[in-house]
Amino acid sequence: MIKDSFPEWLKIQPGLGLQRDKWFPIYLEQHLRDRAYAHFSYRLKGVKVVSISDIEDTLESYLSDEEIGEITEVNLLIRGYHHQLDAVEIWLAIEVSAVIDRHDVERAERRAGLLRKVGYRVIPTVAGQDMTTGGESLAAERAVFVVQNGRKQHWDAALARALSV
Repeated sequence: MIKDSFPEWLKIQPGLGLQRDKWFPIYLEQHLRDRAYAHFSYRLKGVKVVSISDIEDTLESYLSDEEIGEITEVNLLIRGYHHQLDAVEIWLAIEVSAVIDRHDVERAERRAGLLRKVGYRVIPTVAGQDMTTGGESLAAERAVFVVQNGRKQHWDAALARALSV
Protein backbone atom coordinates (compact mmCIF):
# COMPACT_ATOMS: atom_id res chain seq x y z
CA MET A 1 0.00 0.00 0.00
CA ILE A 2 1.35 3.43 -0.95
CA LYS A 3 0.46 4.95 2.41
CA ASP A 4 2.79 2.52 4.23
CA SER A 5 5.75 3.46 2.06
CA PHE A 6 5.78 7.21 2.83
CA PRO A 7 9.21 8.52 3.75
CA GLU A 8 9.49 8.96 7.52
CA TRP A 9 9.64 12.77 7.29
CA LEU A 10 6.27 12.74 5.55
CA LYS A 11 4.68 10.53 8.22
CA ILE A 12 5.81 11.77 11.58
CA GLN A 13 6.09 15.52 11.62
CA PRO A 14 3.32 17.04 13.75
CA GLY A 15 1.26 19.74 12.08
CA LEU A 16 2.51 18.80 8.64
CA GLY A 17 -0.87 19.69 7.07
CA LEU A 18 -0.09 22.06 4.21
CA GLN A 19 3.47 20.75 3.85
CA ARG A 20 2.12 17.26 3.30
CA ASP A 21 -0.41 18.52 0.74
CA LYS A 22 2.46 20.26 -1.03
CA TRP A 23 4.96 17.38 -1.05
CA PHE A 24 2.76 14.29 -1.17
CA PRO A 25 1.77 14.65 -4.86
CA ILE A 26 5.44 14.95 -5.83
CA TYR A 27 6.27 11.85 -3.80
CA LEU A 28 3.30 9.89 -5.17
CA GLU A 29 4.04 10.84 -8.78
CA GLN A 30 7.64 9.64 -8.39
CA HIS A 31 6.46 6.49 -6.63
CA LEU A 32 4.00 5.67 -9.42
CA ARG A 33 6.64 6.45 -12.05
CA ASP A 34 9.27 4.26 -10.38
CA ARG A 35 6.84 1.42 -9.71
CA ALA A 36 4.52 1.72 -12.71
CA TYR A 37 4.82 -1.97 -13.46
CA ALA A 38 3.86 -2.95 -9.91
CA HIS A 39 0.85 -0.64 -9.85
CA PHE A 40 -0.56 -1.21 -13.33
CA SER A 41 0.61 -4.61 -14.64
CA TYR A 42 -2.42 -6.31 -13.08
CA ARG A 43 -4.44 -4.79 -15.96
CA LEU A 44 -1.83 -3.96 -18.61
CA LYS A 45 1.17 -5.87 -19.88
CA GLY A 46 4.34 -4.27 -21.13
CA VAL A 47 3.77 -1.23 -18.88
CA LYS A 48 6.00 1.73 -19.78
CA VAL A 49 6.23 5.30 -18.55
CA VAL A 50 6.11 7.65 -21.53
CA SER A 51 7.84 11.01 -21.70
CA ILE A 52 6.00 13.72 -23.60
CA SER A 53 9.20 14.31 -25.58
CA ASP A 54 8.88 10.75 -26.93
CA ILE A 55 5.56 11.61 -28.62
CA GLU A 56 6.23 15.29 -29.35
CA ASP A 57 6.36 14.89 -33.16
CA THR A 58 3.04 13.03 -33.16
CA LEU A 59 1.42 15.65 -30.92
CA GLU A 60 2.60 18.46 -33.22
CA SER A 61 0.88 16.76 -36.17
CA TYR A 62 -2.55 16.80 -34.52
CA LEU A 63 -2.68 19.46 -31.80
CA SER A 64 -2.31 23.21 -31.50
CA ASP A 65 0.51 24.71 -29.45
CA GLU A 66 -1.99 25.50 -26.69
CA GLU A 67 -3.22 21.89 -26.62
CA ILE A 68 0.35 20.58 -26.53
CA GLY A 69 1.01 22.93 -23.61
CA GLU A 70 -1.94 21.36 -21.80
CA ILE A 71 -0.62 17.84 -22.47
CA THR A 72 2.84 18.70 -21.14
CA GLU A 73 1.22 19.39 -17.76
CA VAL A 74 -0.01 15.81 -17.32
CA ASN A 75 1.65 14.40 -14.20
CA LEU A 76 2.31 10.93 -15.57
CA LEU A 77 1.70 9.13 -18.84
CA ILE A 78 1.76 5.33 -18.99
CA ARG A 79 1.09 2.89 -21.80
CA GLY A 80 0.69 -0.84 -22.02
CA TYR A 81 -1.32 -3.53 -23.74
CA HIS A 82 -4.61 -4.97 -22.58
CA HIS A 83 -4.15 -8.49 -21.17
CA GLN A 84 -6.96 -10.09 -23.17
CA LEU A 85 -6.74 -7.91 -26.28
CA ASP A 86 -3.04 -8.28 -27.12
CA ALA A 87 -2.87 -5.76 -29.94
CA VAL A 88 -4.79 -3.02 -28.11
CA GLU A 89 -2.52 -0.36 -26.68
CA ILE A 90 -3.99 1.51 -23.69
CA TRP A 91 -2.66 4.77 -22.27
CA LEU A 92 -3.21 6.22 -18.81
CA ALA A 93 -3.14 10.03 -18.42
CA ILE A 94 -2.62 10.38 -14.67
CA GLU A 95 -3.27 13.43 -12.51
CA VAL A 96 -1.79 13.20 -9.02
CA SER A 97 -3.07 15.11 -5.99
CA ALA A 98 -2.96 14.74 -2.20
CA VAL A 99 -6.74 15.13 -2.17
CA ILE A 100 -8.43 14.25 -5.45
CA ASP A 101 -11.28 16.63 -6.22
CA ARG A 102 -13.57 17.48 -9.14
CA HIS A 103 -10.89 19.69 -10.70
CA ASP A 104 -8.40 16.81 -10.81
CA VAL A 105 -10.99 14.54 -12.43
CA GLU A 106 -11.85 17.21 -15.00
CA ARG A 107 -8.17 17.87 -15.73
CA ALA A 108 -7.45 14.15 -16.26
CA GLU A 109 -10.46 13.89 -18.54
CA ARG A 110 -9.49 16.98 -20.55
CA ARG A 111 -5.91 15.82 -21.07
CA ALA A 112 -7.01 12.29 -21.97
CA GLY A 113 -9.39 13.82 -24.52
CA LEU A 114 -6.52 15.66 -26.18
CA LEU A 115 -4.51 12.45 -26.40
CA ARG A 116 -7.53 10.68 -27.90
CA LYS A 117 -7.61 13.41 -30.54
CA VAL A 118 -4.14 12.22 -31.55
CA GLY A 119 -5.45 8.65 -31.88
CA TYR A 120 -4.44 7.01 -28.60
CA ARG A 121 -6.85 4.94 -26.52
CA VAL A 122 -6.56 6.82 -23.24
CA ILE A 123 -8.02 6.26 -19.80
CA PRO A 124 -8.23 9.42 -17.71
CA THR A 125 -6.77 8.54 -14.31
CA VAL A 126 -6.51 10.29 -10.95
CA ALA A 127 -4.25 9.20 -8.10
CA GLY A 128 -4.01 10.41 -4.53
CA GLN A 129 -4.37 9.66 -0.86
CA ASP A 130 -7.80 11.13 -0.19
CA MET A 131 -10.78 12.06 -2.34
CA THR A 132 -13.61 14.51 -1.96
CA THR A 133 -17.20 13.37 -2.36
CA GLY A 134 -17.48 15.56 -5.46
CA GLY A 135 -14.36 14.04 -6.96
CA GLU A 136 -15.60 10.52 -6.28
CA SER A 137 -19.03 11.10 -7.78
CA LEU A 138 -17.62 12.81 -10.88
CA ALA A 139 -15.04 10.03 -11.40
CA ALA A 140 -17.79 7.41 -11.21
CA GLU A 141 -20.11 9.40 -13.48
CA ARG A 142 -17.47 10.04 -16.14
CA ALA A 143 -15.66 6.69 -15.95
CA VAL A 144 -12.35 8.06 -14.70
CA PHE A 145 -9.99 5.45 -13.24
CA VAL A 146 -9.13 6.14 -9.58
CA VAL A 147 -5.97 4.99 -7.78
CA GLN A 148 -6.33 5.84 -4.10
CA ASN A 149 -4.29 4.36 -1.26
CA GLY A 150 -3.78 1.12 -3.16
CA ARG A 151 -7.47 0.88 -4.11
CA LYS A 152 -8.35 0.99 -7.76
CA GLN A 153 -11.84 1.95 -8.85
CA HIS A 154 -13.81 2.32 -12.10
CA TRP A 155 -11.32 0.38 -14.24
CA ASP A 156 -13.92 -1.59 -16.21
CA ALA A 157 -16.03 1.49 -17.01
CA ALA A 158 -12.94 3.55 -17.90
CA LEU A 159 -11.59 0.80 -20.14
CA ALA A 160 -14.95 0.36 -21.89
CA ARG A 161 -15.05 4.11 -22.53
CA ALA A 162 -11.48 4.13 -23.92
CA LEU A 163 -12.22 1.20 -26.22
CA SER A 164 -15.43 2.76 -27.53
CA VAL A 165 -13.82 5.97 -28.76
